[in-house]
Parts: sequence; C-alpha cells; structure tokens
Amino acid sequence: MPINRRRFVRTALSAAAAGAVAPLTVRPQLAGAAPMAREKLETFSLNPTYVAHLRKGVAAMKALPAKDHRSWFWQAAVHAVQSSWVAALPPGTAPPAADQTKFWNQCPHNPSHGSAEFLIWHRAYLYYFERTLRVMASDPTLSLPYWNYENAAQRKLPEIYRTPTTGNPLYIPERTPSLNSGTGSLSAGAVDDSAAMASTIFFGTTSANFGGYIAIGTEPSNKGLIEQRPHDTVHGAIGSPGWMGSVPTAAFDPIFWPHHTEIDHLFTLWACQGKRTWGPPSSYDAWWDKPVGWFVDANGTAVNPPRRMFAKNANLDVRYDDETPDCVPLEPPPVSSRTLFSLGDVFARQAVRLGTAPGTSLSADRPVSATVPINAKAMRSKRSPNAFAATSPEHLVLGVGVAYSQTPSVAYYVDVSAGNGSPSYRAGVLTFFDHGGMAMDKSVAAEHLFDISAFARRNGLSAENLQVTFVPFDLVVDAQGNPGAKRVAEVRVGPIDVRDVSVPR
Repeated sequence: MPINRRRFVRTALSAAAAGAVAPLTVRPQLAGAAPMAREKLETFSLNPTYVAHLRKGVAAMKALPAKDHRSWFWQAAVHAVQSSWVAALPPGTAPPAADQTKFWNQCPHNPSHGSAEFLIWHRAYLYYFERTLRVMASDPTLSLPYWNYENAAQRKLPEIYRTPTTGNPLYIPERTPSLNSGTGSLSAGAVDDSAAMASTIFFGTTSANFGGYIAIGTEPSNKGLIEQRPHDTVHGAIGSPGWMGSVPTAAFDPIFWPHHTEIDHLFTLWACQGKRTWGPPSSYDAWWDKPVGWFVDANGTAVNPPRRMFAKNANLDVRYDDETPDCVPLEPPPVSSRTLFSLGDVFARQAVRLGTAPGTSLSADRPVSATVPINAKAMRSKRSPNAFAATSPEHLVLGVGVAYSQTPSVAYYVDVSAGNGSPSYRAGVLTFFDHGGMAMDKSVAAEHLFDISAFARRNGLSAENLQVTFVPFDLVVDAQGNPGAKRVAEVRVGPIDVRDVSVPR
C-alpha cells in the first residue's frame, strides 16, 4: 500500500525534531474520580468538553518525540510500525533499539496476522493507551469512545475525525477519500457481526469461532469470526487507500482507537450473552497464564501482565454505556499445569492434503470460481461414519494462499460446493488486513484457513471435486447505498488446498 512518507515525517515528527519534551523515568498517575463509561461516539461527540479533552490528549501525544512512551509515535508503534518510518525519525528522537524490540511491533497480526491472542492483546493495548491518554489530556475520567457502526445511521466516518480544520489532531488525509469527505459510508457487509456474535465458543482449532485459534503465532491467518468481520473489513474500508489498511501504519490513524474500542465492546457484549464458553479447557487452560505482552504504563513502569488479567473488563475498571446489571462475563479457567499444544505442530504432523488447485486472479466485480480435485482414494481410506462430526477431532480445512499488489476496496465471501449446481456453504470472509501477501513477487503467499467440516457433514464425502467461489462485496457505499468507487488492485489466490486435520483434544 502506498504511504505518503514525506507527509508523515513532516507532520507526525515535526515536534520530535525539536525534541522539546524529554522523557521522564517516573510520572505520577492522575488521581480523581472514577473513569466514565466508554460511550458511543454519537453520544460522546455531543459533549464539547469530552471532545476538547480527547483532542487535547491526542495533540499532546503528537507533540512528543518518539522516544517518549507517552508519544503518539511510541503508542502507535506498539501495535506496529514501518521500519522506514523509524529510520526517518530525526536524530536523537528514537528510543534505544532494545526498547523498540521489546515494546514495538507486538500486534498479533505480526508476524502471524491473527490468533486467539487478537482480542486479549488488543484489550490490553486499549487499556494502557487509554491510561496514557488521560494523563496527556489532564483528565483522569476520560475514556475512549466506540464507533457504533452496527447502527445504520452511524456508518459515516464520525465528523470529529473527518473535519480538516486547523488544529484537529483526529483528522488525517490518508483515508479512503469518500469516507473522509463524508460522501461515503461503511457498507452493511463491512460491519456485519452476525456470524461472530452467534458463535458460542471463543477458542478453537479452526476459524469457526468468535475469538480465534490457539495458535500463538505458529500458524498464519488463524482468524476468528470477529477478526474477519467487522475488524478486518472496517480496516480495509477506511484504508483503501490509507494508513488503516496496513498493519504497520494502522494505529497512527486516530480512527483506529474508536474502531478497536468497538471491537472490544462487541467482545464484552458477546461474553454477556450466556451459553458462551472459552473452549475445551483440557487444551487451553495454560494459555491464560502466559504474559500478554510488554507495555509501558502511564507512570513509565514497564509491565508484562498475564492474559487472564484481561479476560473481563471488571478487572480493569472498564465498562461500556450499554452494559446491563445482569451481565455476567465469562471467567477465565483456573490456573492449570497442562501443556499447551500449538496448531502449527498439528498442521505440520497430522494434516493430510486431499487436493490442491493452482492459483487464479480474483475480480472486484464478479464471482470467480476454482475447482479443487479431491483424492477420492485418500478420502475413503480415512473415513469413518462419524468423520468430521461436530464432536470429532477431525476437521476438513480449506487453505487459500493470497497475494495482492495493494489493499483492495472489496472483501470476498468464500463459498464451497460439490459443483454441478449443488448447494454452497459459506466458509468465511477473505480479508486483507495483514502483513503477508502484499508483494506480488513473493514466492510464498500469505495463507488463510477456513474450517469446512460442516460442509463435509452436510454434503457427504463422495465429491470428486470441490468448487471454491470468491464472491466480492463492497466495503464502502455512497449516500444512496450504491457501491463506492472501487480501488483497482490485482488479487491472486492460490494454491487452494483441502486438508484433513486431526486436532488433539
């Protein structure tokens, strides 16, 4: 994705060149009233004091050099940062290399772009960012607002973020033009969270769950449903082109924060619905006691807390304006001494490839299909009457390699069928917010994985071919709901393969 590097250096780093604020080793926490609930942006924006304090905090962060942990550059780089942007920092304004290694580039999208770490890590990231923002805004009650784009009336980029007035630190030009001008809005497809919110399990060994795989960076593209959509699709809508469309630049855009606060809001609502579970405790208990990552708290203290601290917002004195008294969020499982398996080991040692098809180019305007020949003999040799049953450790997994020249303005539904007009099964959504796949000349594309076990149970196992269809849908629409201007981008998928995976229980 093309980045206006000159403008970034001129605006985001101009204060760093002056080096006017030196980092301190210890900073006192602000004392005072309890933080306010995180509010919907449409409510938050009606309060001029809230908006003024938010802008004051962001502007103060942007005025600090990158070596100060309170600075906008530091806080965004915790998520990820382009190496060229670090190299362009004025002399003397970058933190030591050891601090960059320890605290920056921690987003779970990097390098594996997605896992069960996604929601827990970003909850921690929001928490420590918000505490720093309060200090910089001199307001101990300030909380981040969330972008309530589930409401069809709230799908335009919020006005306080797109008003290019002098001194508005929430505005940047590096966004999809129609969103920044207010003539376009997020599409219903981009913000659809119905599949994610209907899921009853957080962890999983495939993508058909709310939160993601327990892969811990060993297997690429193991995204849960909430990460596929609306998380990735909203990033793609705002950043096609723009900073939000790429992991190493996304958190430098101020709209990143209300978007991620909304994702955490959805996580909170999901956990309150009842009949929700984390997943098979025999496999995942030990995961909770591992560190979530390194952060610098608002007072300058380096912290590395366990994941279980972030299982529920009550541990953090964080609440949302629409939480009800009867909300009883999931509790993390008790401390466990069990060994945690990694999905990378599973795929490396216990996966049987049943068929592979070469790559093909996708279209932004029409569906494109590919046929994967299935090795019927291999399929029959392993099958039992209960193969791929909901309670079976066996899964049928579709792997899709992806490469693209720039972030496209569409995402794709991934449908599978046995061909010949047979009913199709929606495996998931193919999105492009990640590190991999952006260089078309790479010999190995990024891979996305989809669980199609339910398709196998529904359609039987006798098909000689599997048809995979990629159906584009627009991420941005105009005022009449018509598709917005498309960004031309070459997107190739392949190889496409089908695997029989046996997962430990």
